[in-house]
Amino acid sequence: MADEVPCLPNMMALFENGVPSLETLQYAIGDIDQQLTENDRSIEKVLQELVKATNGLSADNNYTNIKDAMDSLIHTPVLEECACLPPEPDDVNKLLKAILHHLTSSPGSENAIFDQLLCLASHEGLGLPIRAPKPDLVGDSNFSLNSISDSKEQENDLVWEDIRSRLKRHFLECLQSMPTTNKSESKIIQTRRVEYLQSLCILFPELEVWNSYQQVRSQQLINTVRTQLGGVQGGGDKNDSKSEMHTPSINTPPKLSLRDLAGHMQQLVSVIQLMVKEDGDLFLTDVFNGRVDFMQCIQDLYMQTLSEELQPVISDTVTTVVGRDDAGCNGKKKEEVGNNFHSHVADDRLFDTAVESAKVELNPEDLTAFITIVTGLAALDSYMRHLFDQVTRDFAPPIVPRKPKSSIKSVLKNSPRDSLDRDGKGRGGDRDYNSQKGIMSDAIPPPFGVTPCMMQSANSNKTHIRQSVLDSPSKKLQWNWIDLLERLVPDVTWSVTKLILDTLQTSLHQEEEVFQKSRCTNEVPVCRDLVNGSLDYPKLISVSLAELVSALENLMPLAVLASEGVMKAIRTAFTDAIEANLSQIFITLSNRLKTFESTSAEDGDSEVYTGITEVYKMLSAAVFCTSYLTHIKSILTDDDTRRSLSGVHKQLTEFSNAIVDITKNYHSGVISSSILHDAESNNWADQRAFFEDERVSFSIQMWNLHMKGLQQELFASCPPRHAQRILALVLRDSLKVLSQRYSRAMPSYKRTKQLRSDITAILLTTLDFLWSSANSVQAVLDQQVTVQPYSDIHNCCICLLSTMAVVASPLQDFYKVFKKGFQHKRMVLKDAEKEGVPMVIPWMVWTRMEVFFGCEKGFEGVQKRSAVFILLKLLSSQPSPNYAMILQALLVRDNLLPVLLVRNADQKMCQSSQESLSSTSPNTSGCGGICCPGQQCYSNQSCEIPDIIQPIVDVLILCTDHPNALANVLIAMIEKDDDMSIFEPNCIPGKTVPVPPWLACVYELLSFYIDGAIKSSIVHLTTEELHKEVSVGFLDSLRELPCGCVPKKSRNMSNQTESKDIPNAVLQTLIKRVTNDVVTIPMPLCVFFETLRQNLCTKKIRSAHNTPGIQIIASCLYNKLHDVEGLAELVGHPLEASTLASLATTADYCHQILTCEDAGGLEGKSQEAVVFIKRNSEWLEKNMNKMIGHLSNELLDDYSAYPLEDSPYEFVSHFMTELAETVCQNPEGQKSLLQVYHILKNNMDWLAYHLEIPPSIPNQQETPTIPHFSLDVPPPLSSNNDFSPLASFNRLGESPFNHDALAEFAIDWLKLLQSDIGLSEAGFRNLLLHRHEMQEDAYLEEIEKKPVRVLRSKYDLDNDDLV
Repeated sequence: MADEVPCLPNMMALFENGVPSLETLQYAIGDIDQQLTENDRSIEKVLQELVKATNGLSADNNYTNIKDAMDSLIHTPVLEECACLPPEPDDVNKLLKAILHHLTSSPGSENAIFDQLLCLASHEGLGLPIRAPKPDLVGDSNFSLNSISDSKEQENDLVWEDIRSRLKRHFLECLQSMPTTNKSESKIIQTRRVEYLQSLCILFPELEVWNSYQQVRSQQLINTVRTQLGGVQGGGDKNDSKSEMHTPSINTPPKLSLRDLAGHMQQLVSVIQLMVKEDGDLFLTDVFNGRVDFMQCIQDLYMQTLSEELQPVISDTVTTVVGRDDAGCNGKKKEEVGNNFHSHVADDRLFDTAVESAKVELNPEDLTAFITIVTGLAALDSYMRHLFDQVTRDFAPPIVPRKPKSSIKSVLKNSPRDSLDRDGKGRGGDRDYNSQKGIMSDAIPPPFGVTPCMMQSANSNKTHIRQSVLDSPSKKLQWNWIDLLERLVPDVTWSVTKLILDTLQTSLHQEEEVFQKSRCTNEVPVCRDLVNGSLDYPKLISVSLAELVSALENLMPLAVLASEGVMKAIRTAFTDAIEANLSQIFITLSNRLKTFESTSAEDGDSEVYTGITEVYKMLSAAVFCTSYLTHIKSILTDDDTRRSLSGVHKQLTEFSNAIVDITKNYHSGVISSSILHDAESNNWADQRAFFEDERVSFSIQMWNLHMKGLQQELFASCPPRHAQRILALVLRDSLKVLSQRYSRAMPSYKRTKQLRSDITAILLTTLDFLWSSANSVQAVLDQQVTVQPYSDIHNCCICLLSTMAVVASPLQDFYKVFKKGFQHKRMVLKDAEKEGVPMVIPWMVWTRMEVFFGCEKGFEGVQKRSAVFILLKLLSSQPSPNYAMILQALLVRDNLLPVLLVRNADQKMCQSSQESLSSTSPNTSGCGGICCPGQQCYSNQSCEIPDIIQPIVDVLILCTDHPNALANVLIAMIEKDDDMSIFEPNCIPGKTVPVPPWLACVYELLSFYIDGAIKSSIVHLTTEELHKEVSVGFLDSLRELPCGCVPKKSRNMSNQTESKDIPNAVLQTLIKRVTNDVVTIPMPLCVFFETLRQNLCTKKIRSAHNTPGIQIIASCLYNKLHDVEGLAELVGHPLEASTLASLATTADYCHQILTCEDAGGLEGKSQEAVVFIKRNSEWLEKNMNKMIGHLSNELLDDYSAYPLEDSPYEFVSHFMTELAETVCQNPEGQKSLLQVYHILKNNMDWLAYHLEIPPSIPNQQETPTIPHFSLDVPPPLSSNNDFSPLASFNRLGESPFNHDALAEFAIDWLKLLQSDIGLSEAGFRNLLLHRHEMQEDAYLEEIEKKPVRVLRSKYDLDNDDLV
């Protein structure tokens, strides 16, 4: 086959999953360097062949370098001597008339005739067709009157001009008939457009072709605008339009309302963007050879035409809206109102002044229509500017080339004997070398060469040079589209202010009336995407705030675009209105908070409790306002906006902090004064056992219930981070009360067991709420954490644990540890620490030893399964999804969690039931909350989980810093299936065997890579099929050429299009694209291919080319090319049956070719595939080696992730946060993360069972069963208020509140007492006195007397100064 043109890898596919790794970029650069090296070799080979051909023209030639050989061809007549004699004008005339007759008698044969003319030029050396301007009559008049002209040659010129004109008319008609709204076939249409323009540029000069194309395109644009706006299309004489392509006269379109105009604008912008993109692609392909300025094209063809077409329509619409033809002074007054609004917006007198000056107020529908129009025009302007930057960007270094000292004419001039043409006119001075096309001006005799008029150009084409950005760096597109709407700006400015203020006043007035009657505020949900985002948005806000935010969101696009110029007044009015409204909200919330404070001071618990729920709503409103202001300042980045909104932002922030303190103080007061107040439970001196030692204190159980209710209320309505902080603060304050109370308790013998049970229950309850109140692993595991209130929580728990250890531990164990004194124990602890034995064991180890064992060494010291459970428990207890924590759970401990999921999940669990999917399928309009983006709502999309594997794989493919994670999961799935038959040479998954789940996931990951190759193949196939339908040309009747030579290849030329082997061409295109884009395969997938290869080699299984990645790619191509629905979705429309059949055949051949290793592997292959392999053996070998080198690279063996296991907490948290942001930037990343979150949270019991984590309080009476696994996810805004006080009263975390189990809770007392329990010697002596054995009136058994006597003596407990 012919040498292929090297091409770069697909850049879009290379950056599909974010910025590629350095290794991937190195591979891509290496491939480019290799292609450049091959290009150099190919050029060198061609030059040597030229030297050899030059030496073969004459026996005297013996050149060794290309320069001498080319000089001999230029300066010697050797080519003229080898050429045919000039044809006679009569013979030329016969051929031209035959061509013209065929054109007139066979309509539709223009393409065939043009192709055959090109074949004559390429196969027989005839310079037909060739570009030339139209004959210049003025230039002809300058010839001498005595000159003799050949009438036959003149006739030939006219006939040839007629042929060119007919071909031009045909190509222009084809260009004009192309649809402008068909996005599905835009690639095919664009290919045909380029071919037509290239054909015209062969026949005519580029500028003349551009002028004609500009007229065609301008007319298409005018017709598109008028059609989309519902107006009259451009009229005029159609015949004139086809022949001369003049722009028809402009008809006035009918008047449209503002809403009608906005309704048509979105589709109009979409169509025009497609047209601009098509023209941008034309300039990227360099059809016009750099002679047309793209900026001038955009301005003249689009910007100017659009302004001319839209100006009368918008002007009439504005006149209809405002009711006047000129804005006049009223507009100036209203503009002043918008500009000066900042200083008077809080004053009610502004309304009176504004009403007097502003005569027109746009209703909300017209204002929305105006925003739609503005955003449409701005999007079109931005798109054209962006495309202009892409097309005109010059990646070459800014080096200005030196100008040549002399013209190239002196180098390429011919010998003096050829200075006269056939007419006897001297053309030596005008002879030139066409450096653009590489054609000598008189190398071929006319009319198949250059006619007299061809060397003249009225437009001076030679003066046009390519223009780049470096030539004029200040060149920018200028389209003042806002001028079209300038008359409406004053009215819009006033309307924006009025709409925002009226919206809040109306809704706030209604809300205040309801609140005064019922002391309750109605709320509506917020979009869960906002709640799950980086800003702390609440789940519910008041109706008045929701209506205000909805109005602001509708106006936000207008405010973003109004950054400068005449529209600056709109942004100023927008921000000032926001400041006024939020200030009003602040005043309203402050007044309601005063009402709560006054109510709480009175008697009436029900009213107070109702008031605290309203405080939650106030907190949600205030925090929503602060978060929304942060969002606005991040969008409107000008300094004026920041200064305008900073004051109210500070007020609302301080108000939110005040509400947090009020809420914390209220609940802390309730707990300390009511919940924990129990005289019977706290009577430690009572000699009777508390409820016969059958239960813990009522106050502890009620405290657990109150904290659960508080957690449910906070997490259901308050912002997630504020809810966590309030819960943590209340937990800390209540623990301070409990630690003080129990550290002072001096229980009797009968009450010691109660103290031990109470403290055990407190520690277990604290751990349960610590999962929910902590936002990081460090806050749970690190007792030395400096972040408050977690540091105080750990200190209180240590105090309670030490109290229990000293006061309630068995006397024999206590005596064994402390009989030699407190200082002796300290020395033992120091010696143990020197030996590397940690003695400071965190308090949570003693409550759940099976989970926290080893956590004294940090998170890296925890066992694998326990570490995963800690992350899962922490993740599932958060009020909203934590993306960084989700990734950490998937990546830690060699990906234990995803591997456990795929190994233990059976096929039934991998997919949702049809009933669940139908009942909880997401709404296409989004979750329905405030600020919901609709179909782009990830929280709504994530509710539908088809299986548990694909979301995990979709997340891991984006973790390029941990490429081994994907390989570990997929290898675990392969080992679970234990079916290696798919790697047999003749096995095709999807045809001979079913596609296993792991392979289906890999197919999905390869989609972006495979789809690009399939698209190129479909475009190539469709284009070839269009060329295949060609009419018979004139060469069938041609017996000899005008020069007398017999056309040896006429039959081959006439049928060359029909003889094209379309499947082979498509195969070459497909394999070439797959090979070139192999560097775009993500690194995690490449690591998986290499890991799979090593596993197969270990099992002595050989895949095709010993590279399973190639075999998987081949099977993926096969399945996708046979997927009719998938192909239709890929190209945007159903494909024809013939195209599908060709693609199916291509799929079969492609799989056989890619999996064939050498000539010995041709057995069993189809005949067509064998022929293709033999014909293109070298080409295939080069491409396959490229794929093998990338997919089986030795560097992939040592490709490891960042070592995070031994890293500090802060570094791991920052790393995971950055990685989560990177994953969320992918279009499907956030959705996949949410799906993984739902899978983990809904199946915590199932995961704990398979992680072998027992419950905190095991139930000995129940037989352990495998929990149910579910993929059913409720809608995002569904109420999850399943809190039952009675059920919660009898639960401690995920376990029953088993009093017997708490009383007999297993604690290794000896090990606990030997560890560092955080007591000083004075504190220890004080607690020692609280033991019932150490009290003066204590009754002691004989076995207890000696330990008590020794301890009292050792610690000098008989002194009167001890309390």
